[in-house]
Amino acid sequence: MKNNDFNKKLSNMLNSEEITLPESLSAYNIETLINEKGGIVNPRRSATHIGKRIVKIMASAAAVIVLLVGVLAVADISMMKISEKKQEEVNNTVIEDTLANSDYSEIEAVVLNYYKNIFNSANTYESFADKMAGAVYDAQTNGTVNEEAYDMEASNTAQSTNTSSNDTAGTHSTTNVQVSGVDEADIIKNDGRYIYYLNDNILTVTDCENAENMSIVSQLDVCEDFANGYANEMYIYGNKLIVLINVQTDLESEVSEKASEALCDCFCVVAYFDTVINVYDITDKSDIELEYTQTIDGEYVTSRLVDGRIITVSSYSIPYDYVTTGDFTEACEAVKGVSVPCYNVNGGEVKKVAADAIECFDEDSPTQYTVTAVTDLDTLDEPKVNAYLGGGYEVYCTADEMFIAETVCSYWTMGEEYIVTDENGVKFQTATHIYKFDITDDGVIYVDDVVVGGTFINQFSMDKYGDYFRIATTGAKYGKDSATFVYVLDKDLKVVGYIEDIAKGEDMKSARFMGNTLYLVTFYQTDPLFVIDLTDPTKPEIKGELKIPGFSSYLHPIGNNLVIGVGEGGTMNGTDGSAKVSLFDVSDPCDPKEIDNYTVADAYFDTNHKAFMTVDADTFGLCLYSRFSREDHRIMMFDVTENGLTIHGEYSGNAVDTYYGTLRGAFIGDTIFAVNGYGIKAYSMTTNELLGEAEF
Repeated sequence: MKNNDFNKKLSNMLNSEEITLPESLSAYNIETLINEKGGIVNPRRSATHIGKRIVKIMASAAAVIVLLVGVLAVADISMMKISEKKQEEVNNTVIEDTLANSDYSEIEAVVLNYYKNIFNSANTYESFADKMAGAVYDAQTNGTVNEEAYDMEASNTAQSTNTSSNDTAGTHSTTNVQVSGVDEADIIKNDGRYIYYLNDNILTVTDCENAENMSIVSQLDVCEDFANGYANEMYIYGNKLIVLINVQTDLESEVSEKASEALCDCFCVVAYFDTVINVYDITDKSDIELEYTQTIDGEYVTSRLVDGRIITVSSYSIPYDYVTTGDFTEACEAVKGVSVPCYNVNGGEVKKVAADAIECFDEDSPTQYTVTAVTDLDTLDEPKVNAYLGGGYEVYCTADEMFIAETVCSYWTMGEEYIVTDENGVKFQTATHIYKFDITDDGVIYVDDVVVGGTFINQFSMDKYGDYFRIATTGAKYGKDSATFVYVLDKDLKVVGYIEDIAKGEDMKSARFMGNTLYLVTFYQTDPLFVIDLTDPTKPEIKGELKIPGFSSYLHPIGNNLVIGVGEGGTMNGTDGSAKVSLFDVSDPCDPKEIDNYTVADAYFDTNHKAFMTVDADTFGLCLYSRFSREDHRIMMFDVTENGLTIHGEYSGNAVDTYYGTLRGAFIGDTIFAVNGYGIKAYSMTTNELLGEAEF
């Protein structure tokens, strides 16, 4: 019998309700026979990909031996199928009992039923796969090895109107944000006299009133109370300083050894995090006091500050694999205890997110929550916390709406193929699931969701303008080459406008929505800049295209009909390792032009939008790093003139032959400051001379 025929027959037998074997072919007798012929050994082969362990049986060319091994598998699996049905009934009863009288029964049912599959998979691997996975019949006596064999799959337990707020910055720099009036956290803040810099958990406050004699007013370890804390970023709001911290919890899920081997032949440890929000009173800059603290289950993702309210987004992964062996009743109680995210304020009572503030987005694979919290910084009352089982990690936010996006992928697993489709029913390799929320007095409230083809590259892939939400994505239709796609959706998230297959074979590198115009950069060997007209939401239209060497990773409007592109330089054959800034004239959307550019060999610009500094309508600054020298990092300031780009000045940060932290620029009046983890330097923007410096 051919192996393919054997596979089909085996599959048919496994799918039947019952299998009755004669005593001579019982599992015991067959196993005894094989042991007499050389036995079964288990080399514990590695899985070739997550989610599916392919187990190959290498056996003698003698068909009877292959068949005997196969029958042994049938015998074991058939008995498992019968016992699993009974166990399934028992497990379901356990879950029902566990959910009894629970206010969270609806969400816990989803979590526990998913966990039941994980638990069963772990025990299935323990009892059967450990015996059969990687089984090899040693046929050395006849010197023949048959590489063609049937596959057995073992389930795994793995969890697996857009404008910068400081286009006219005024007397001091502020964080360059995506949406005007919606502040974003950063590692540097500036209130017009004091510069606040966060590096390696140390907050340094520098009095910059006298640039020639700057003084370090205070330094504070914002994670001194946490053994495993990491300060991400911060805000300044009046006399309050808000620091957002990730803290690794004591919970570490150790995936069982058997389950780990099914995945990757390694021992896995999964870390879990809390999001901590510390609010400090900075009325006295030399004596900063902790005023309020909030802890939320889940790892910090991002945040926004709108009208005195800080909105945080965290991702809470349910620690399913914390208990994958032992008594199922006890295991269910343990999982139930961590099935809903919690929070507390000022170290007080730990509270679960309210049952009516939780929704389930993903019943098929409920592995993590998106947790949102809205905190009024004026009152510092208890936050409004909502949790969504599912959700995403990239955020676009206006003053009253939030859009959260996640990437979903087509995949093949356990003999089934899952293909994602967009709102138009088009099949894609990857797609974007977008969730729409209203920001209200009751928290961040879910409104609607939609799936569009392709995936975003960052928050600038998304935009809200008037009643329309727009998104640019990159990816491949199923079985096709990569391309870029533009969707326009109405207030109900229905697609009303669509452009497909832009720049086939290329990937999107940057996007920027500016009113009714979208600027796109794609790249393969050169940088096509596309100008797309969105004036008619139902008929978005490509107006112009420009191909130049290199590509831009960040686009920024400056002046009238001018766009700055920051990225990498190159030739018509690809990138060359240089940093490049371009000035585009987009006054004629049908004929965009690169009117000037500046490149620095063997270097790169920081293309994080928060590192882009706008001084006024004609002057901007970028942070530059050498690719080969740790000491060569500086702020480069450019003027935009009728002749193109002119270097206004170059301002080096403190440099030592050690890690110096991220370089950032800030300005107060006509003084520019270069700040890194080692210290701060002040320069005159009029004469470019060094005025003073201070070490941290």
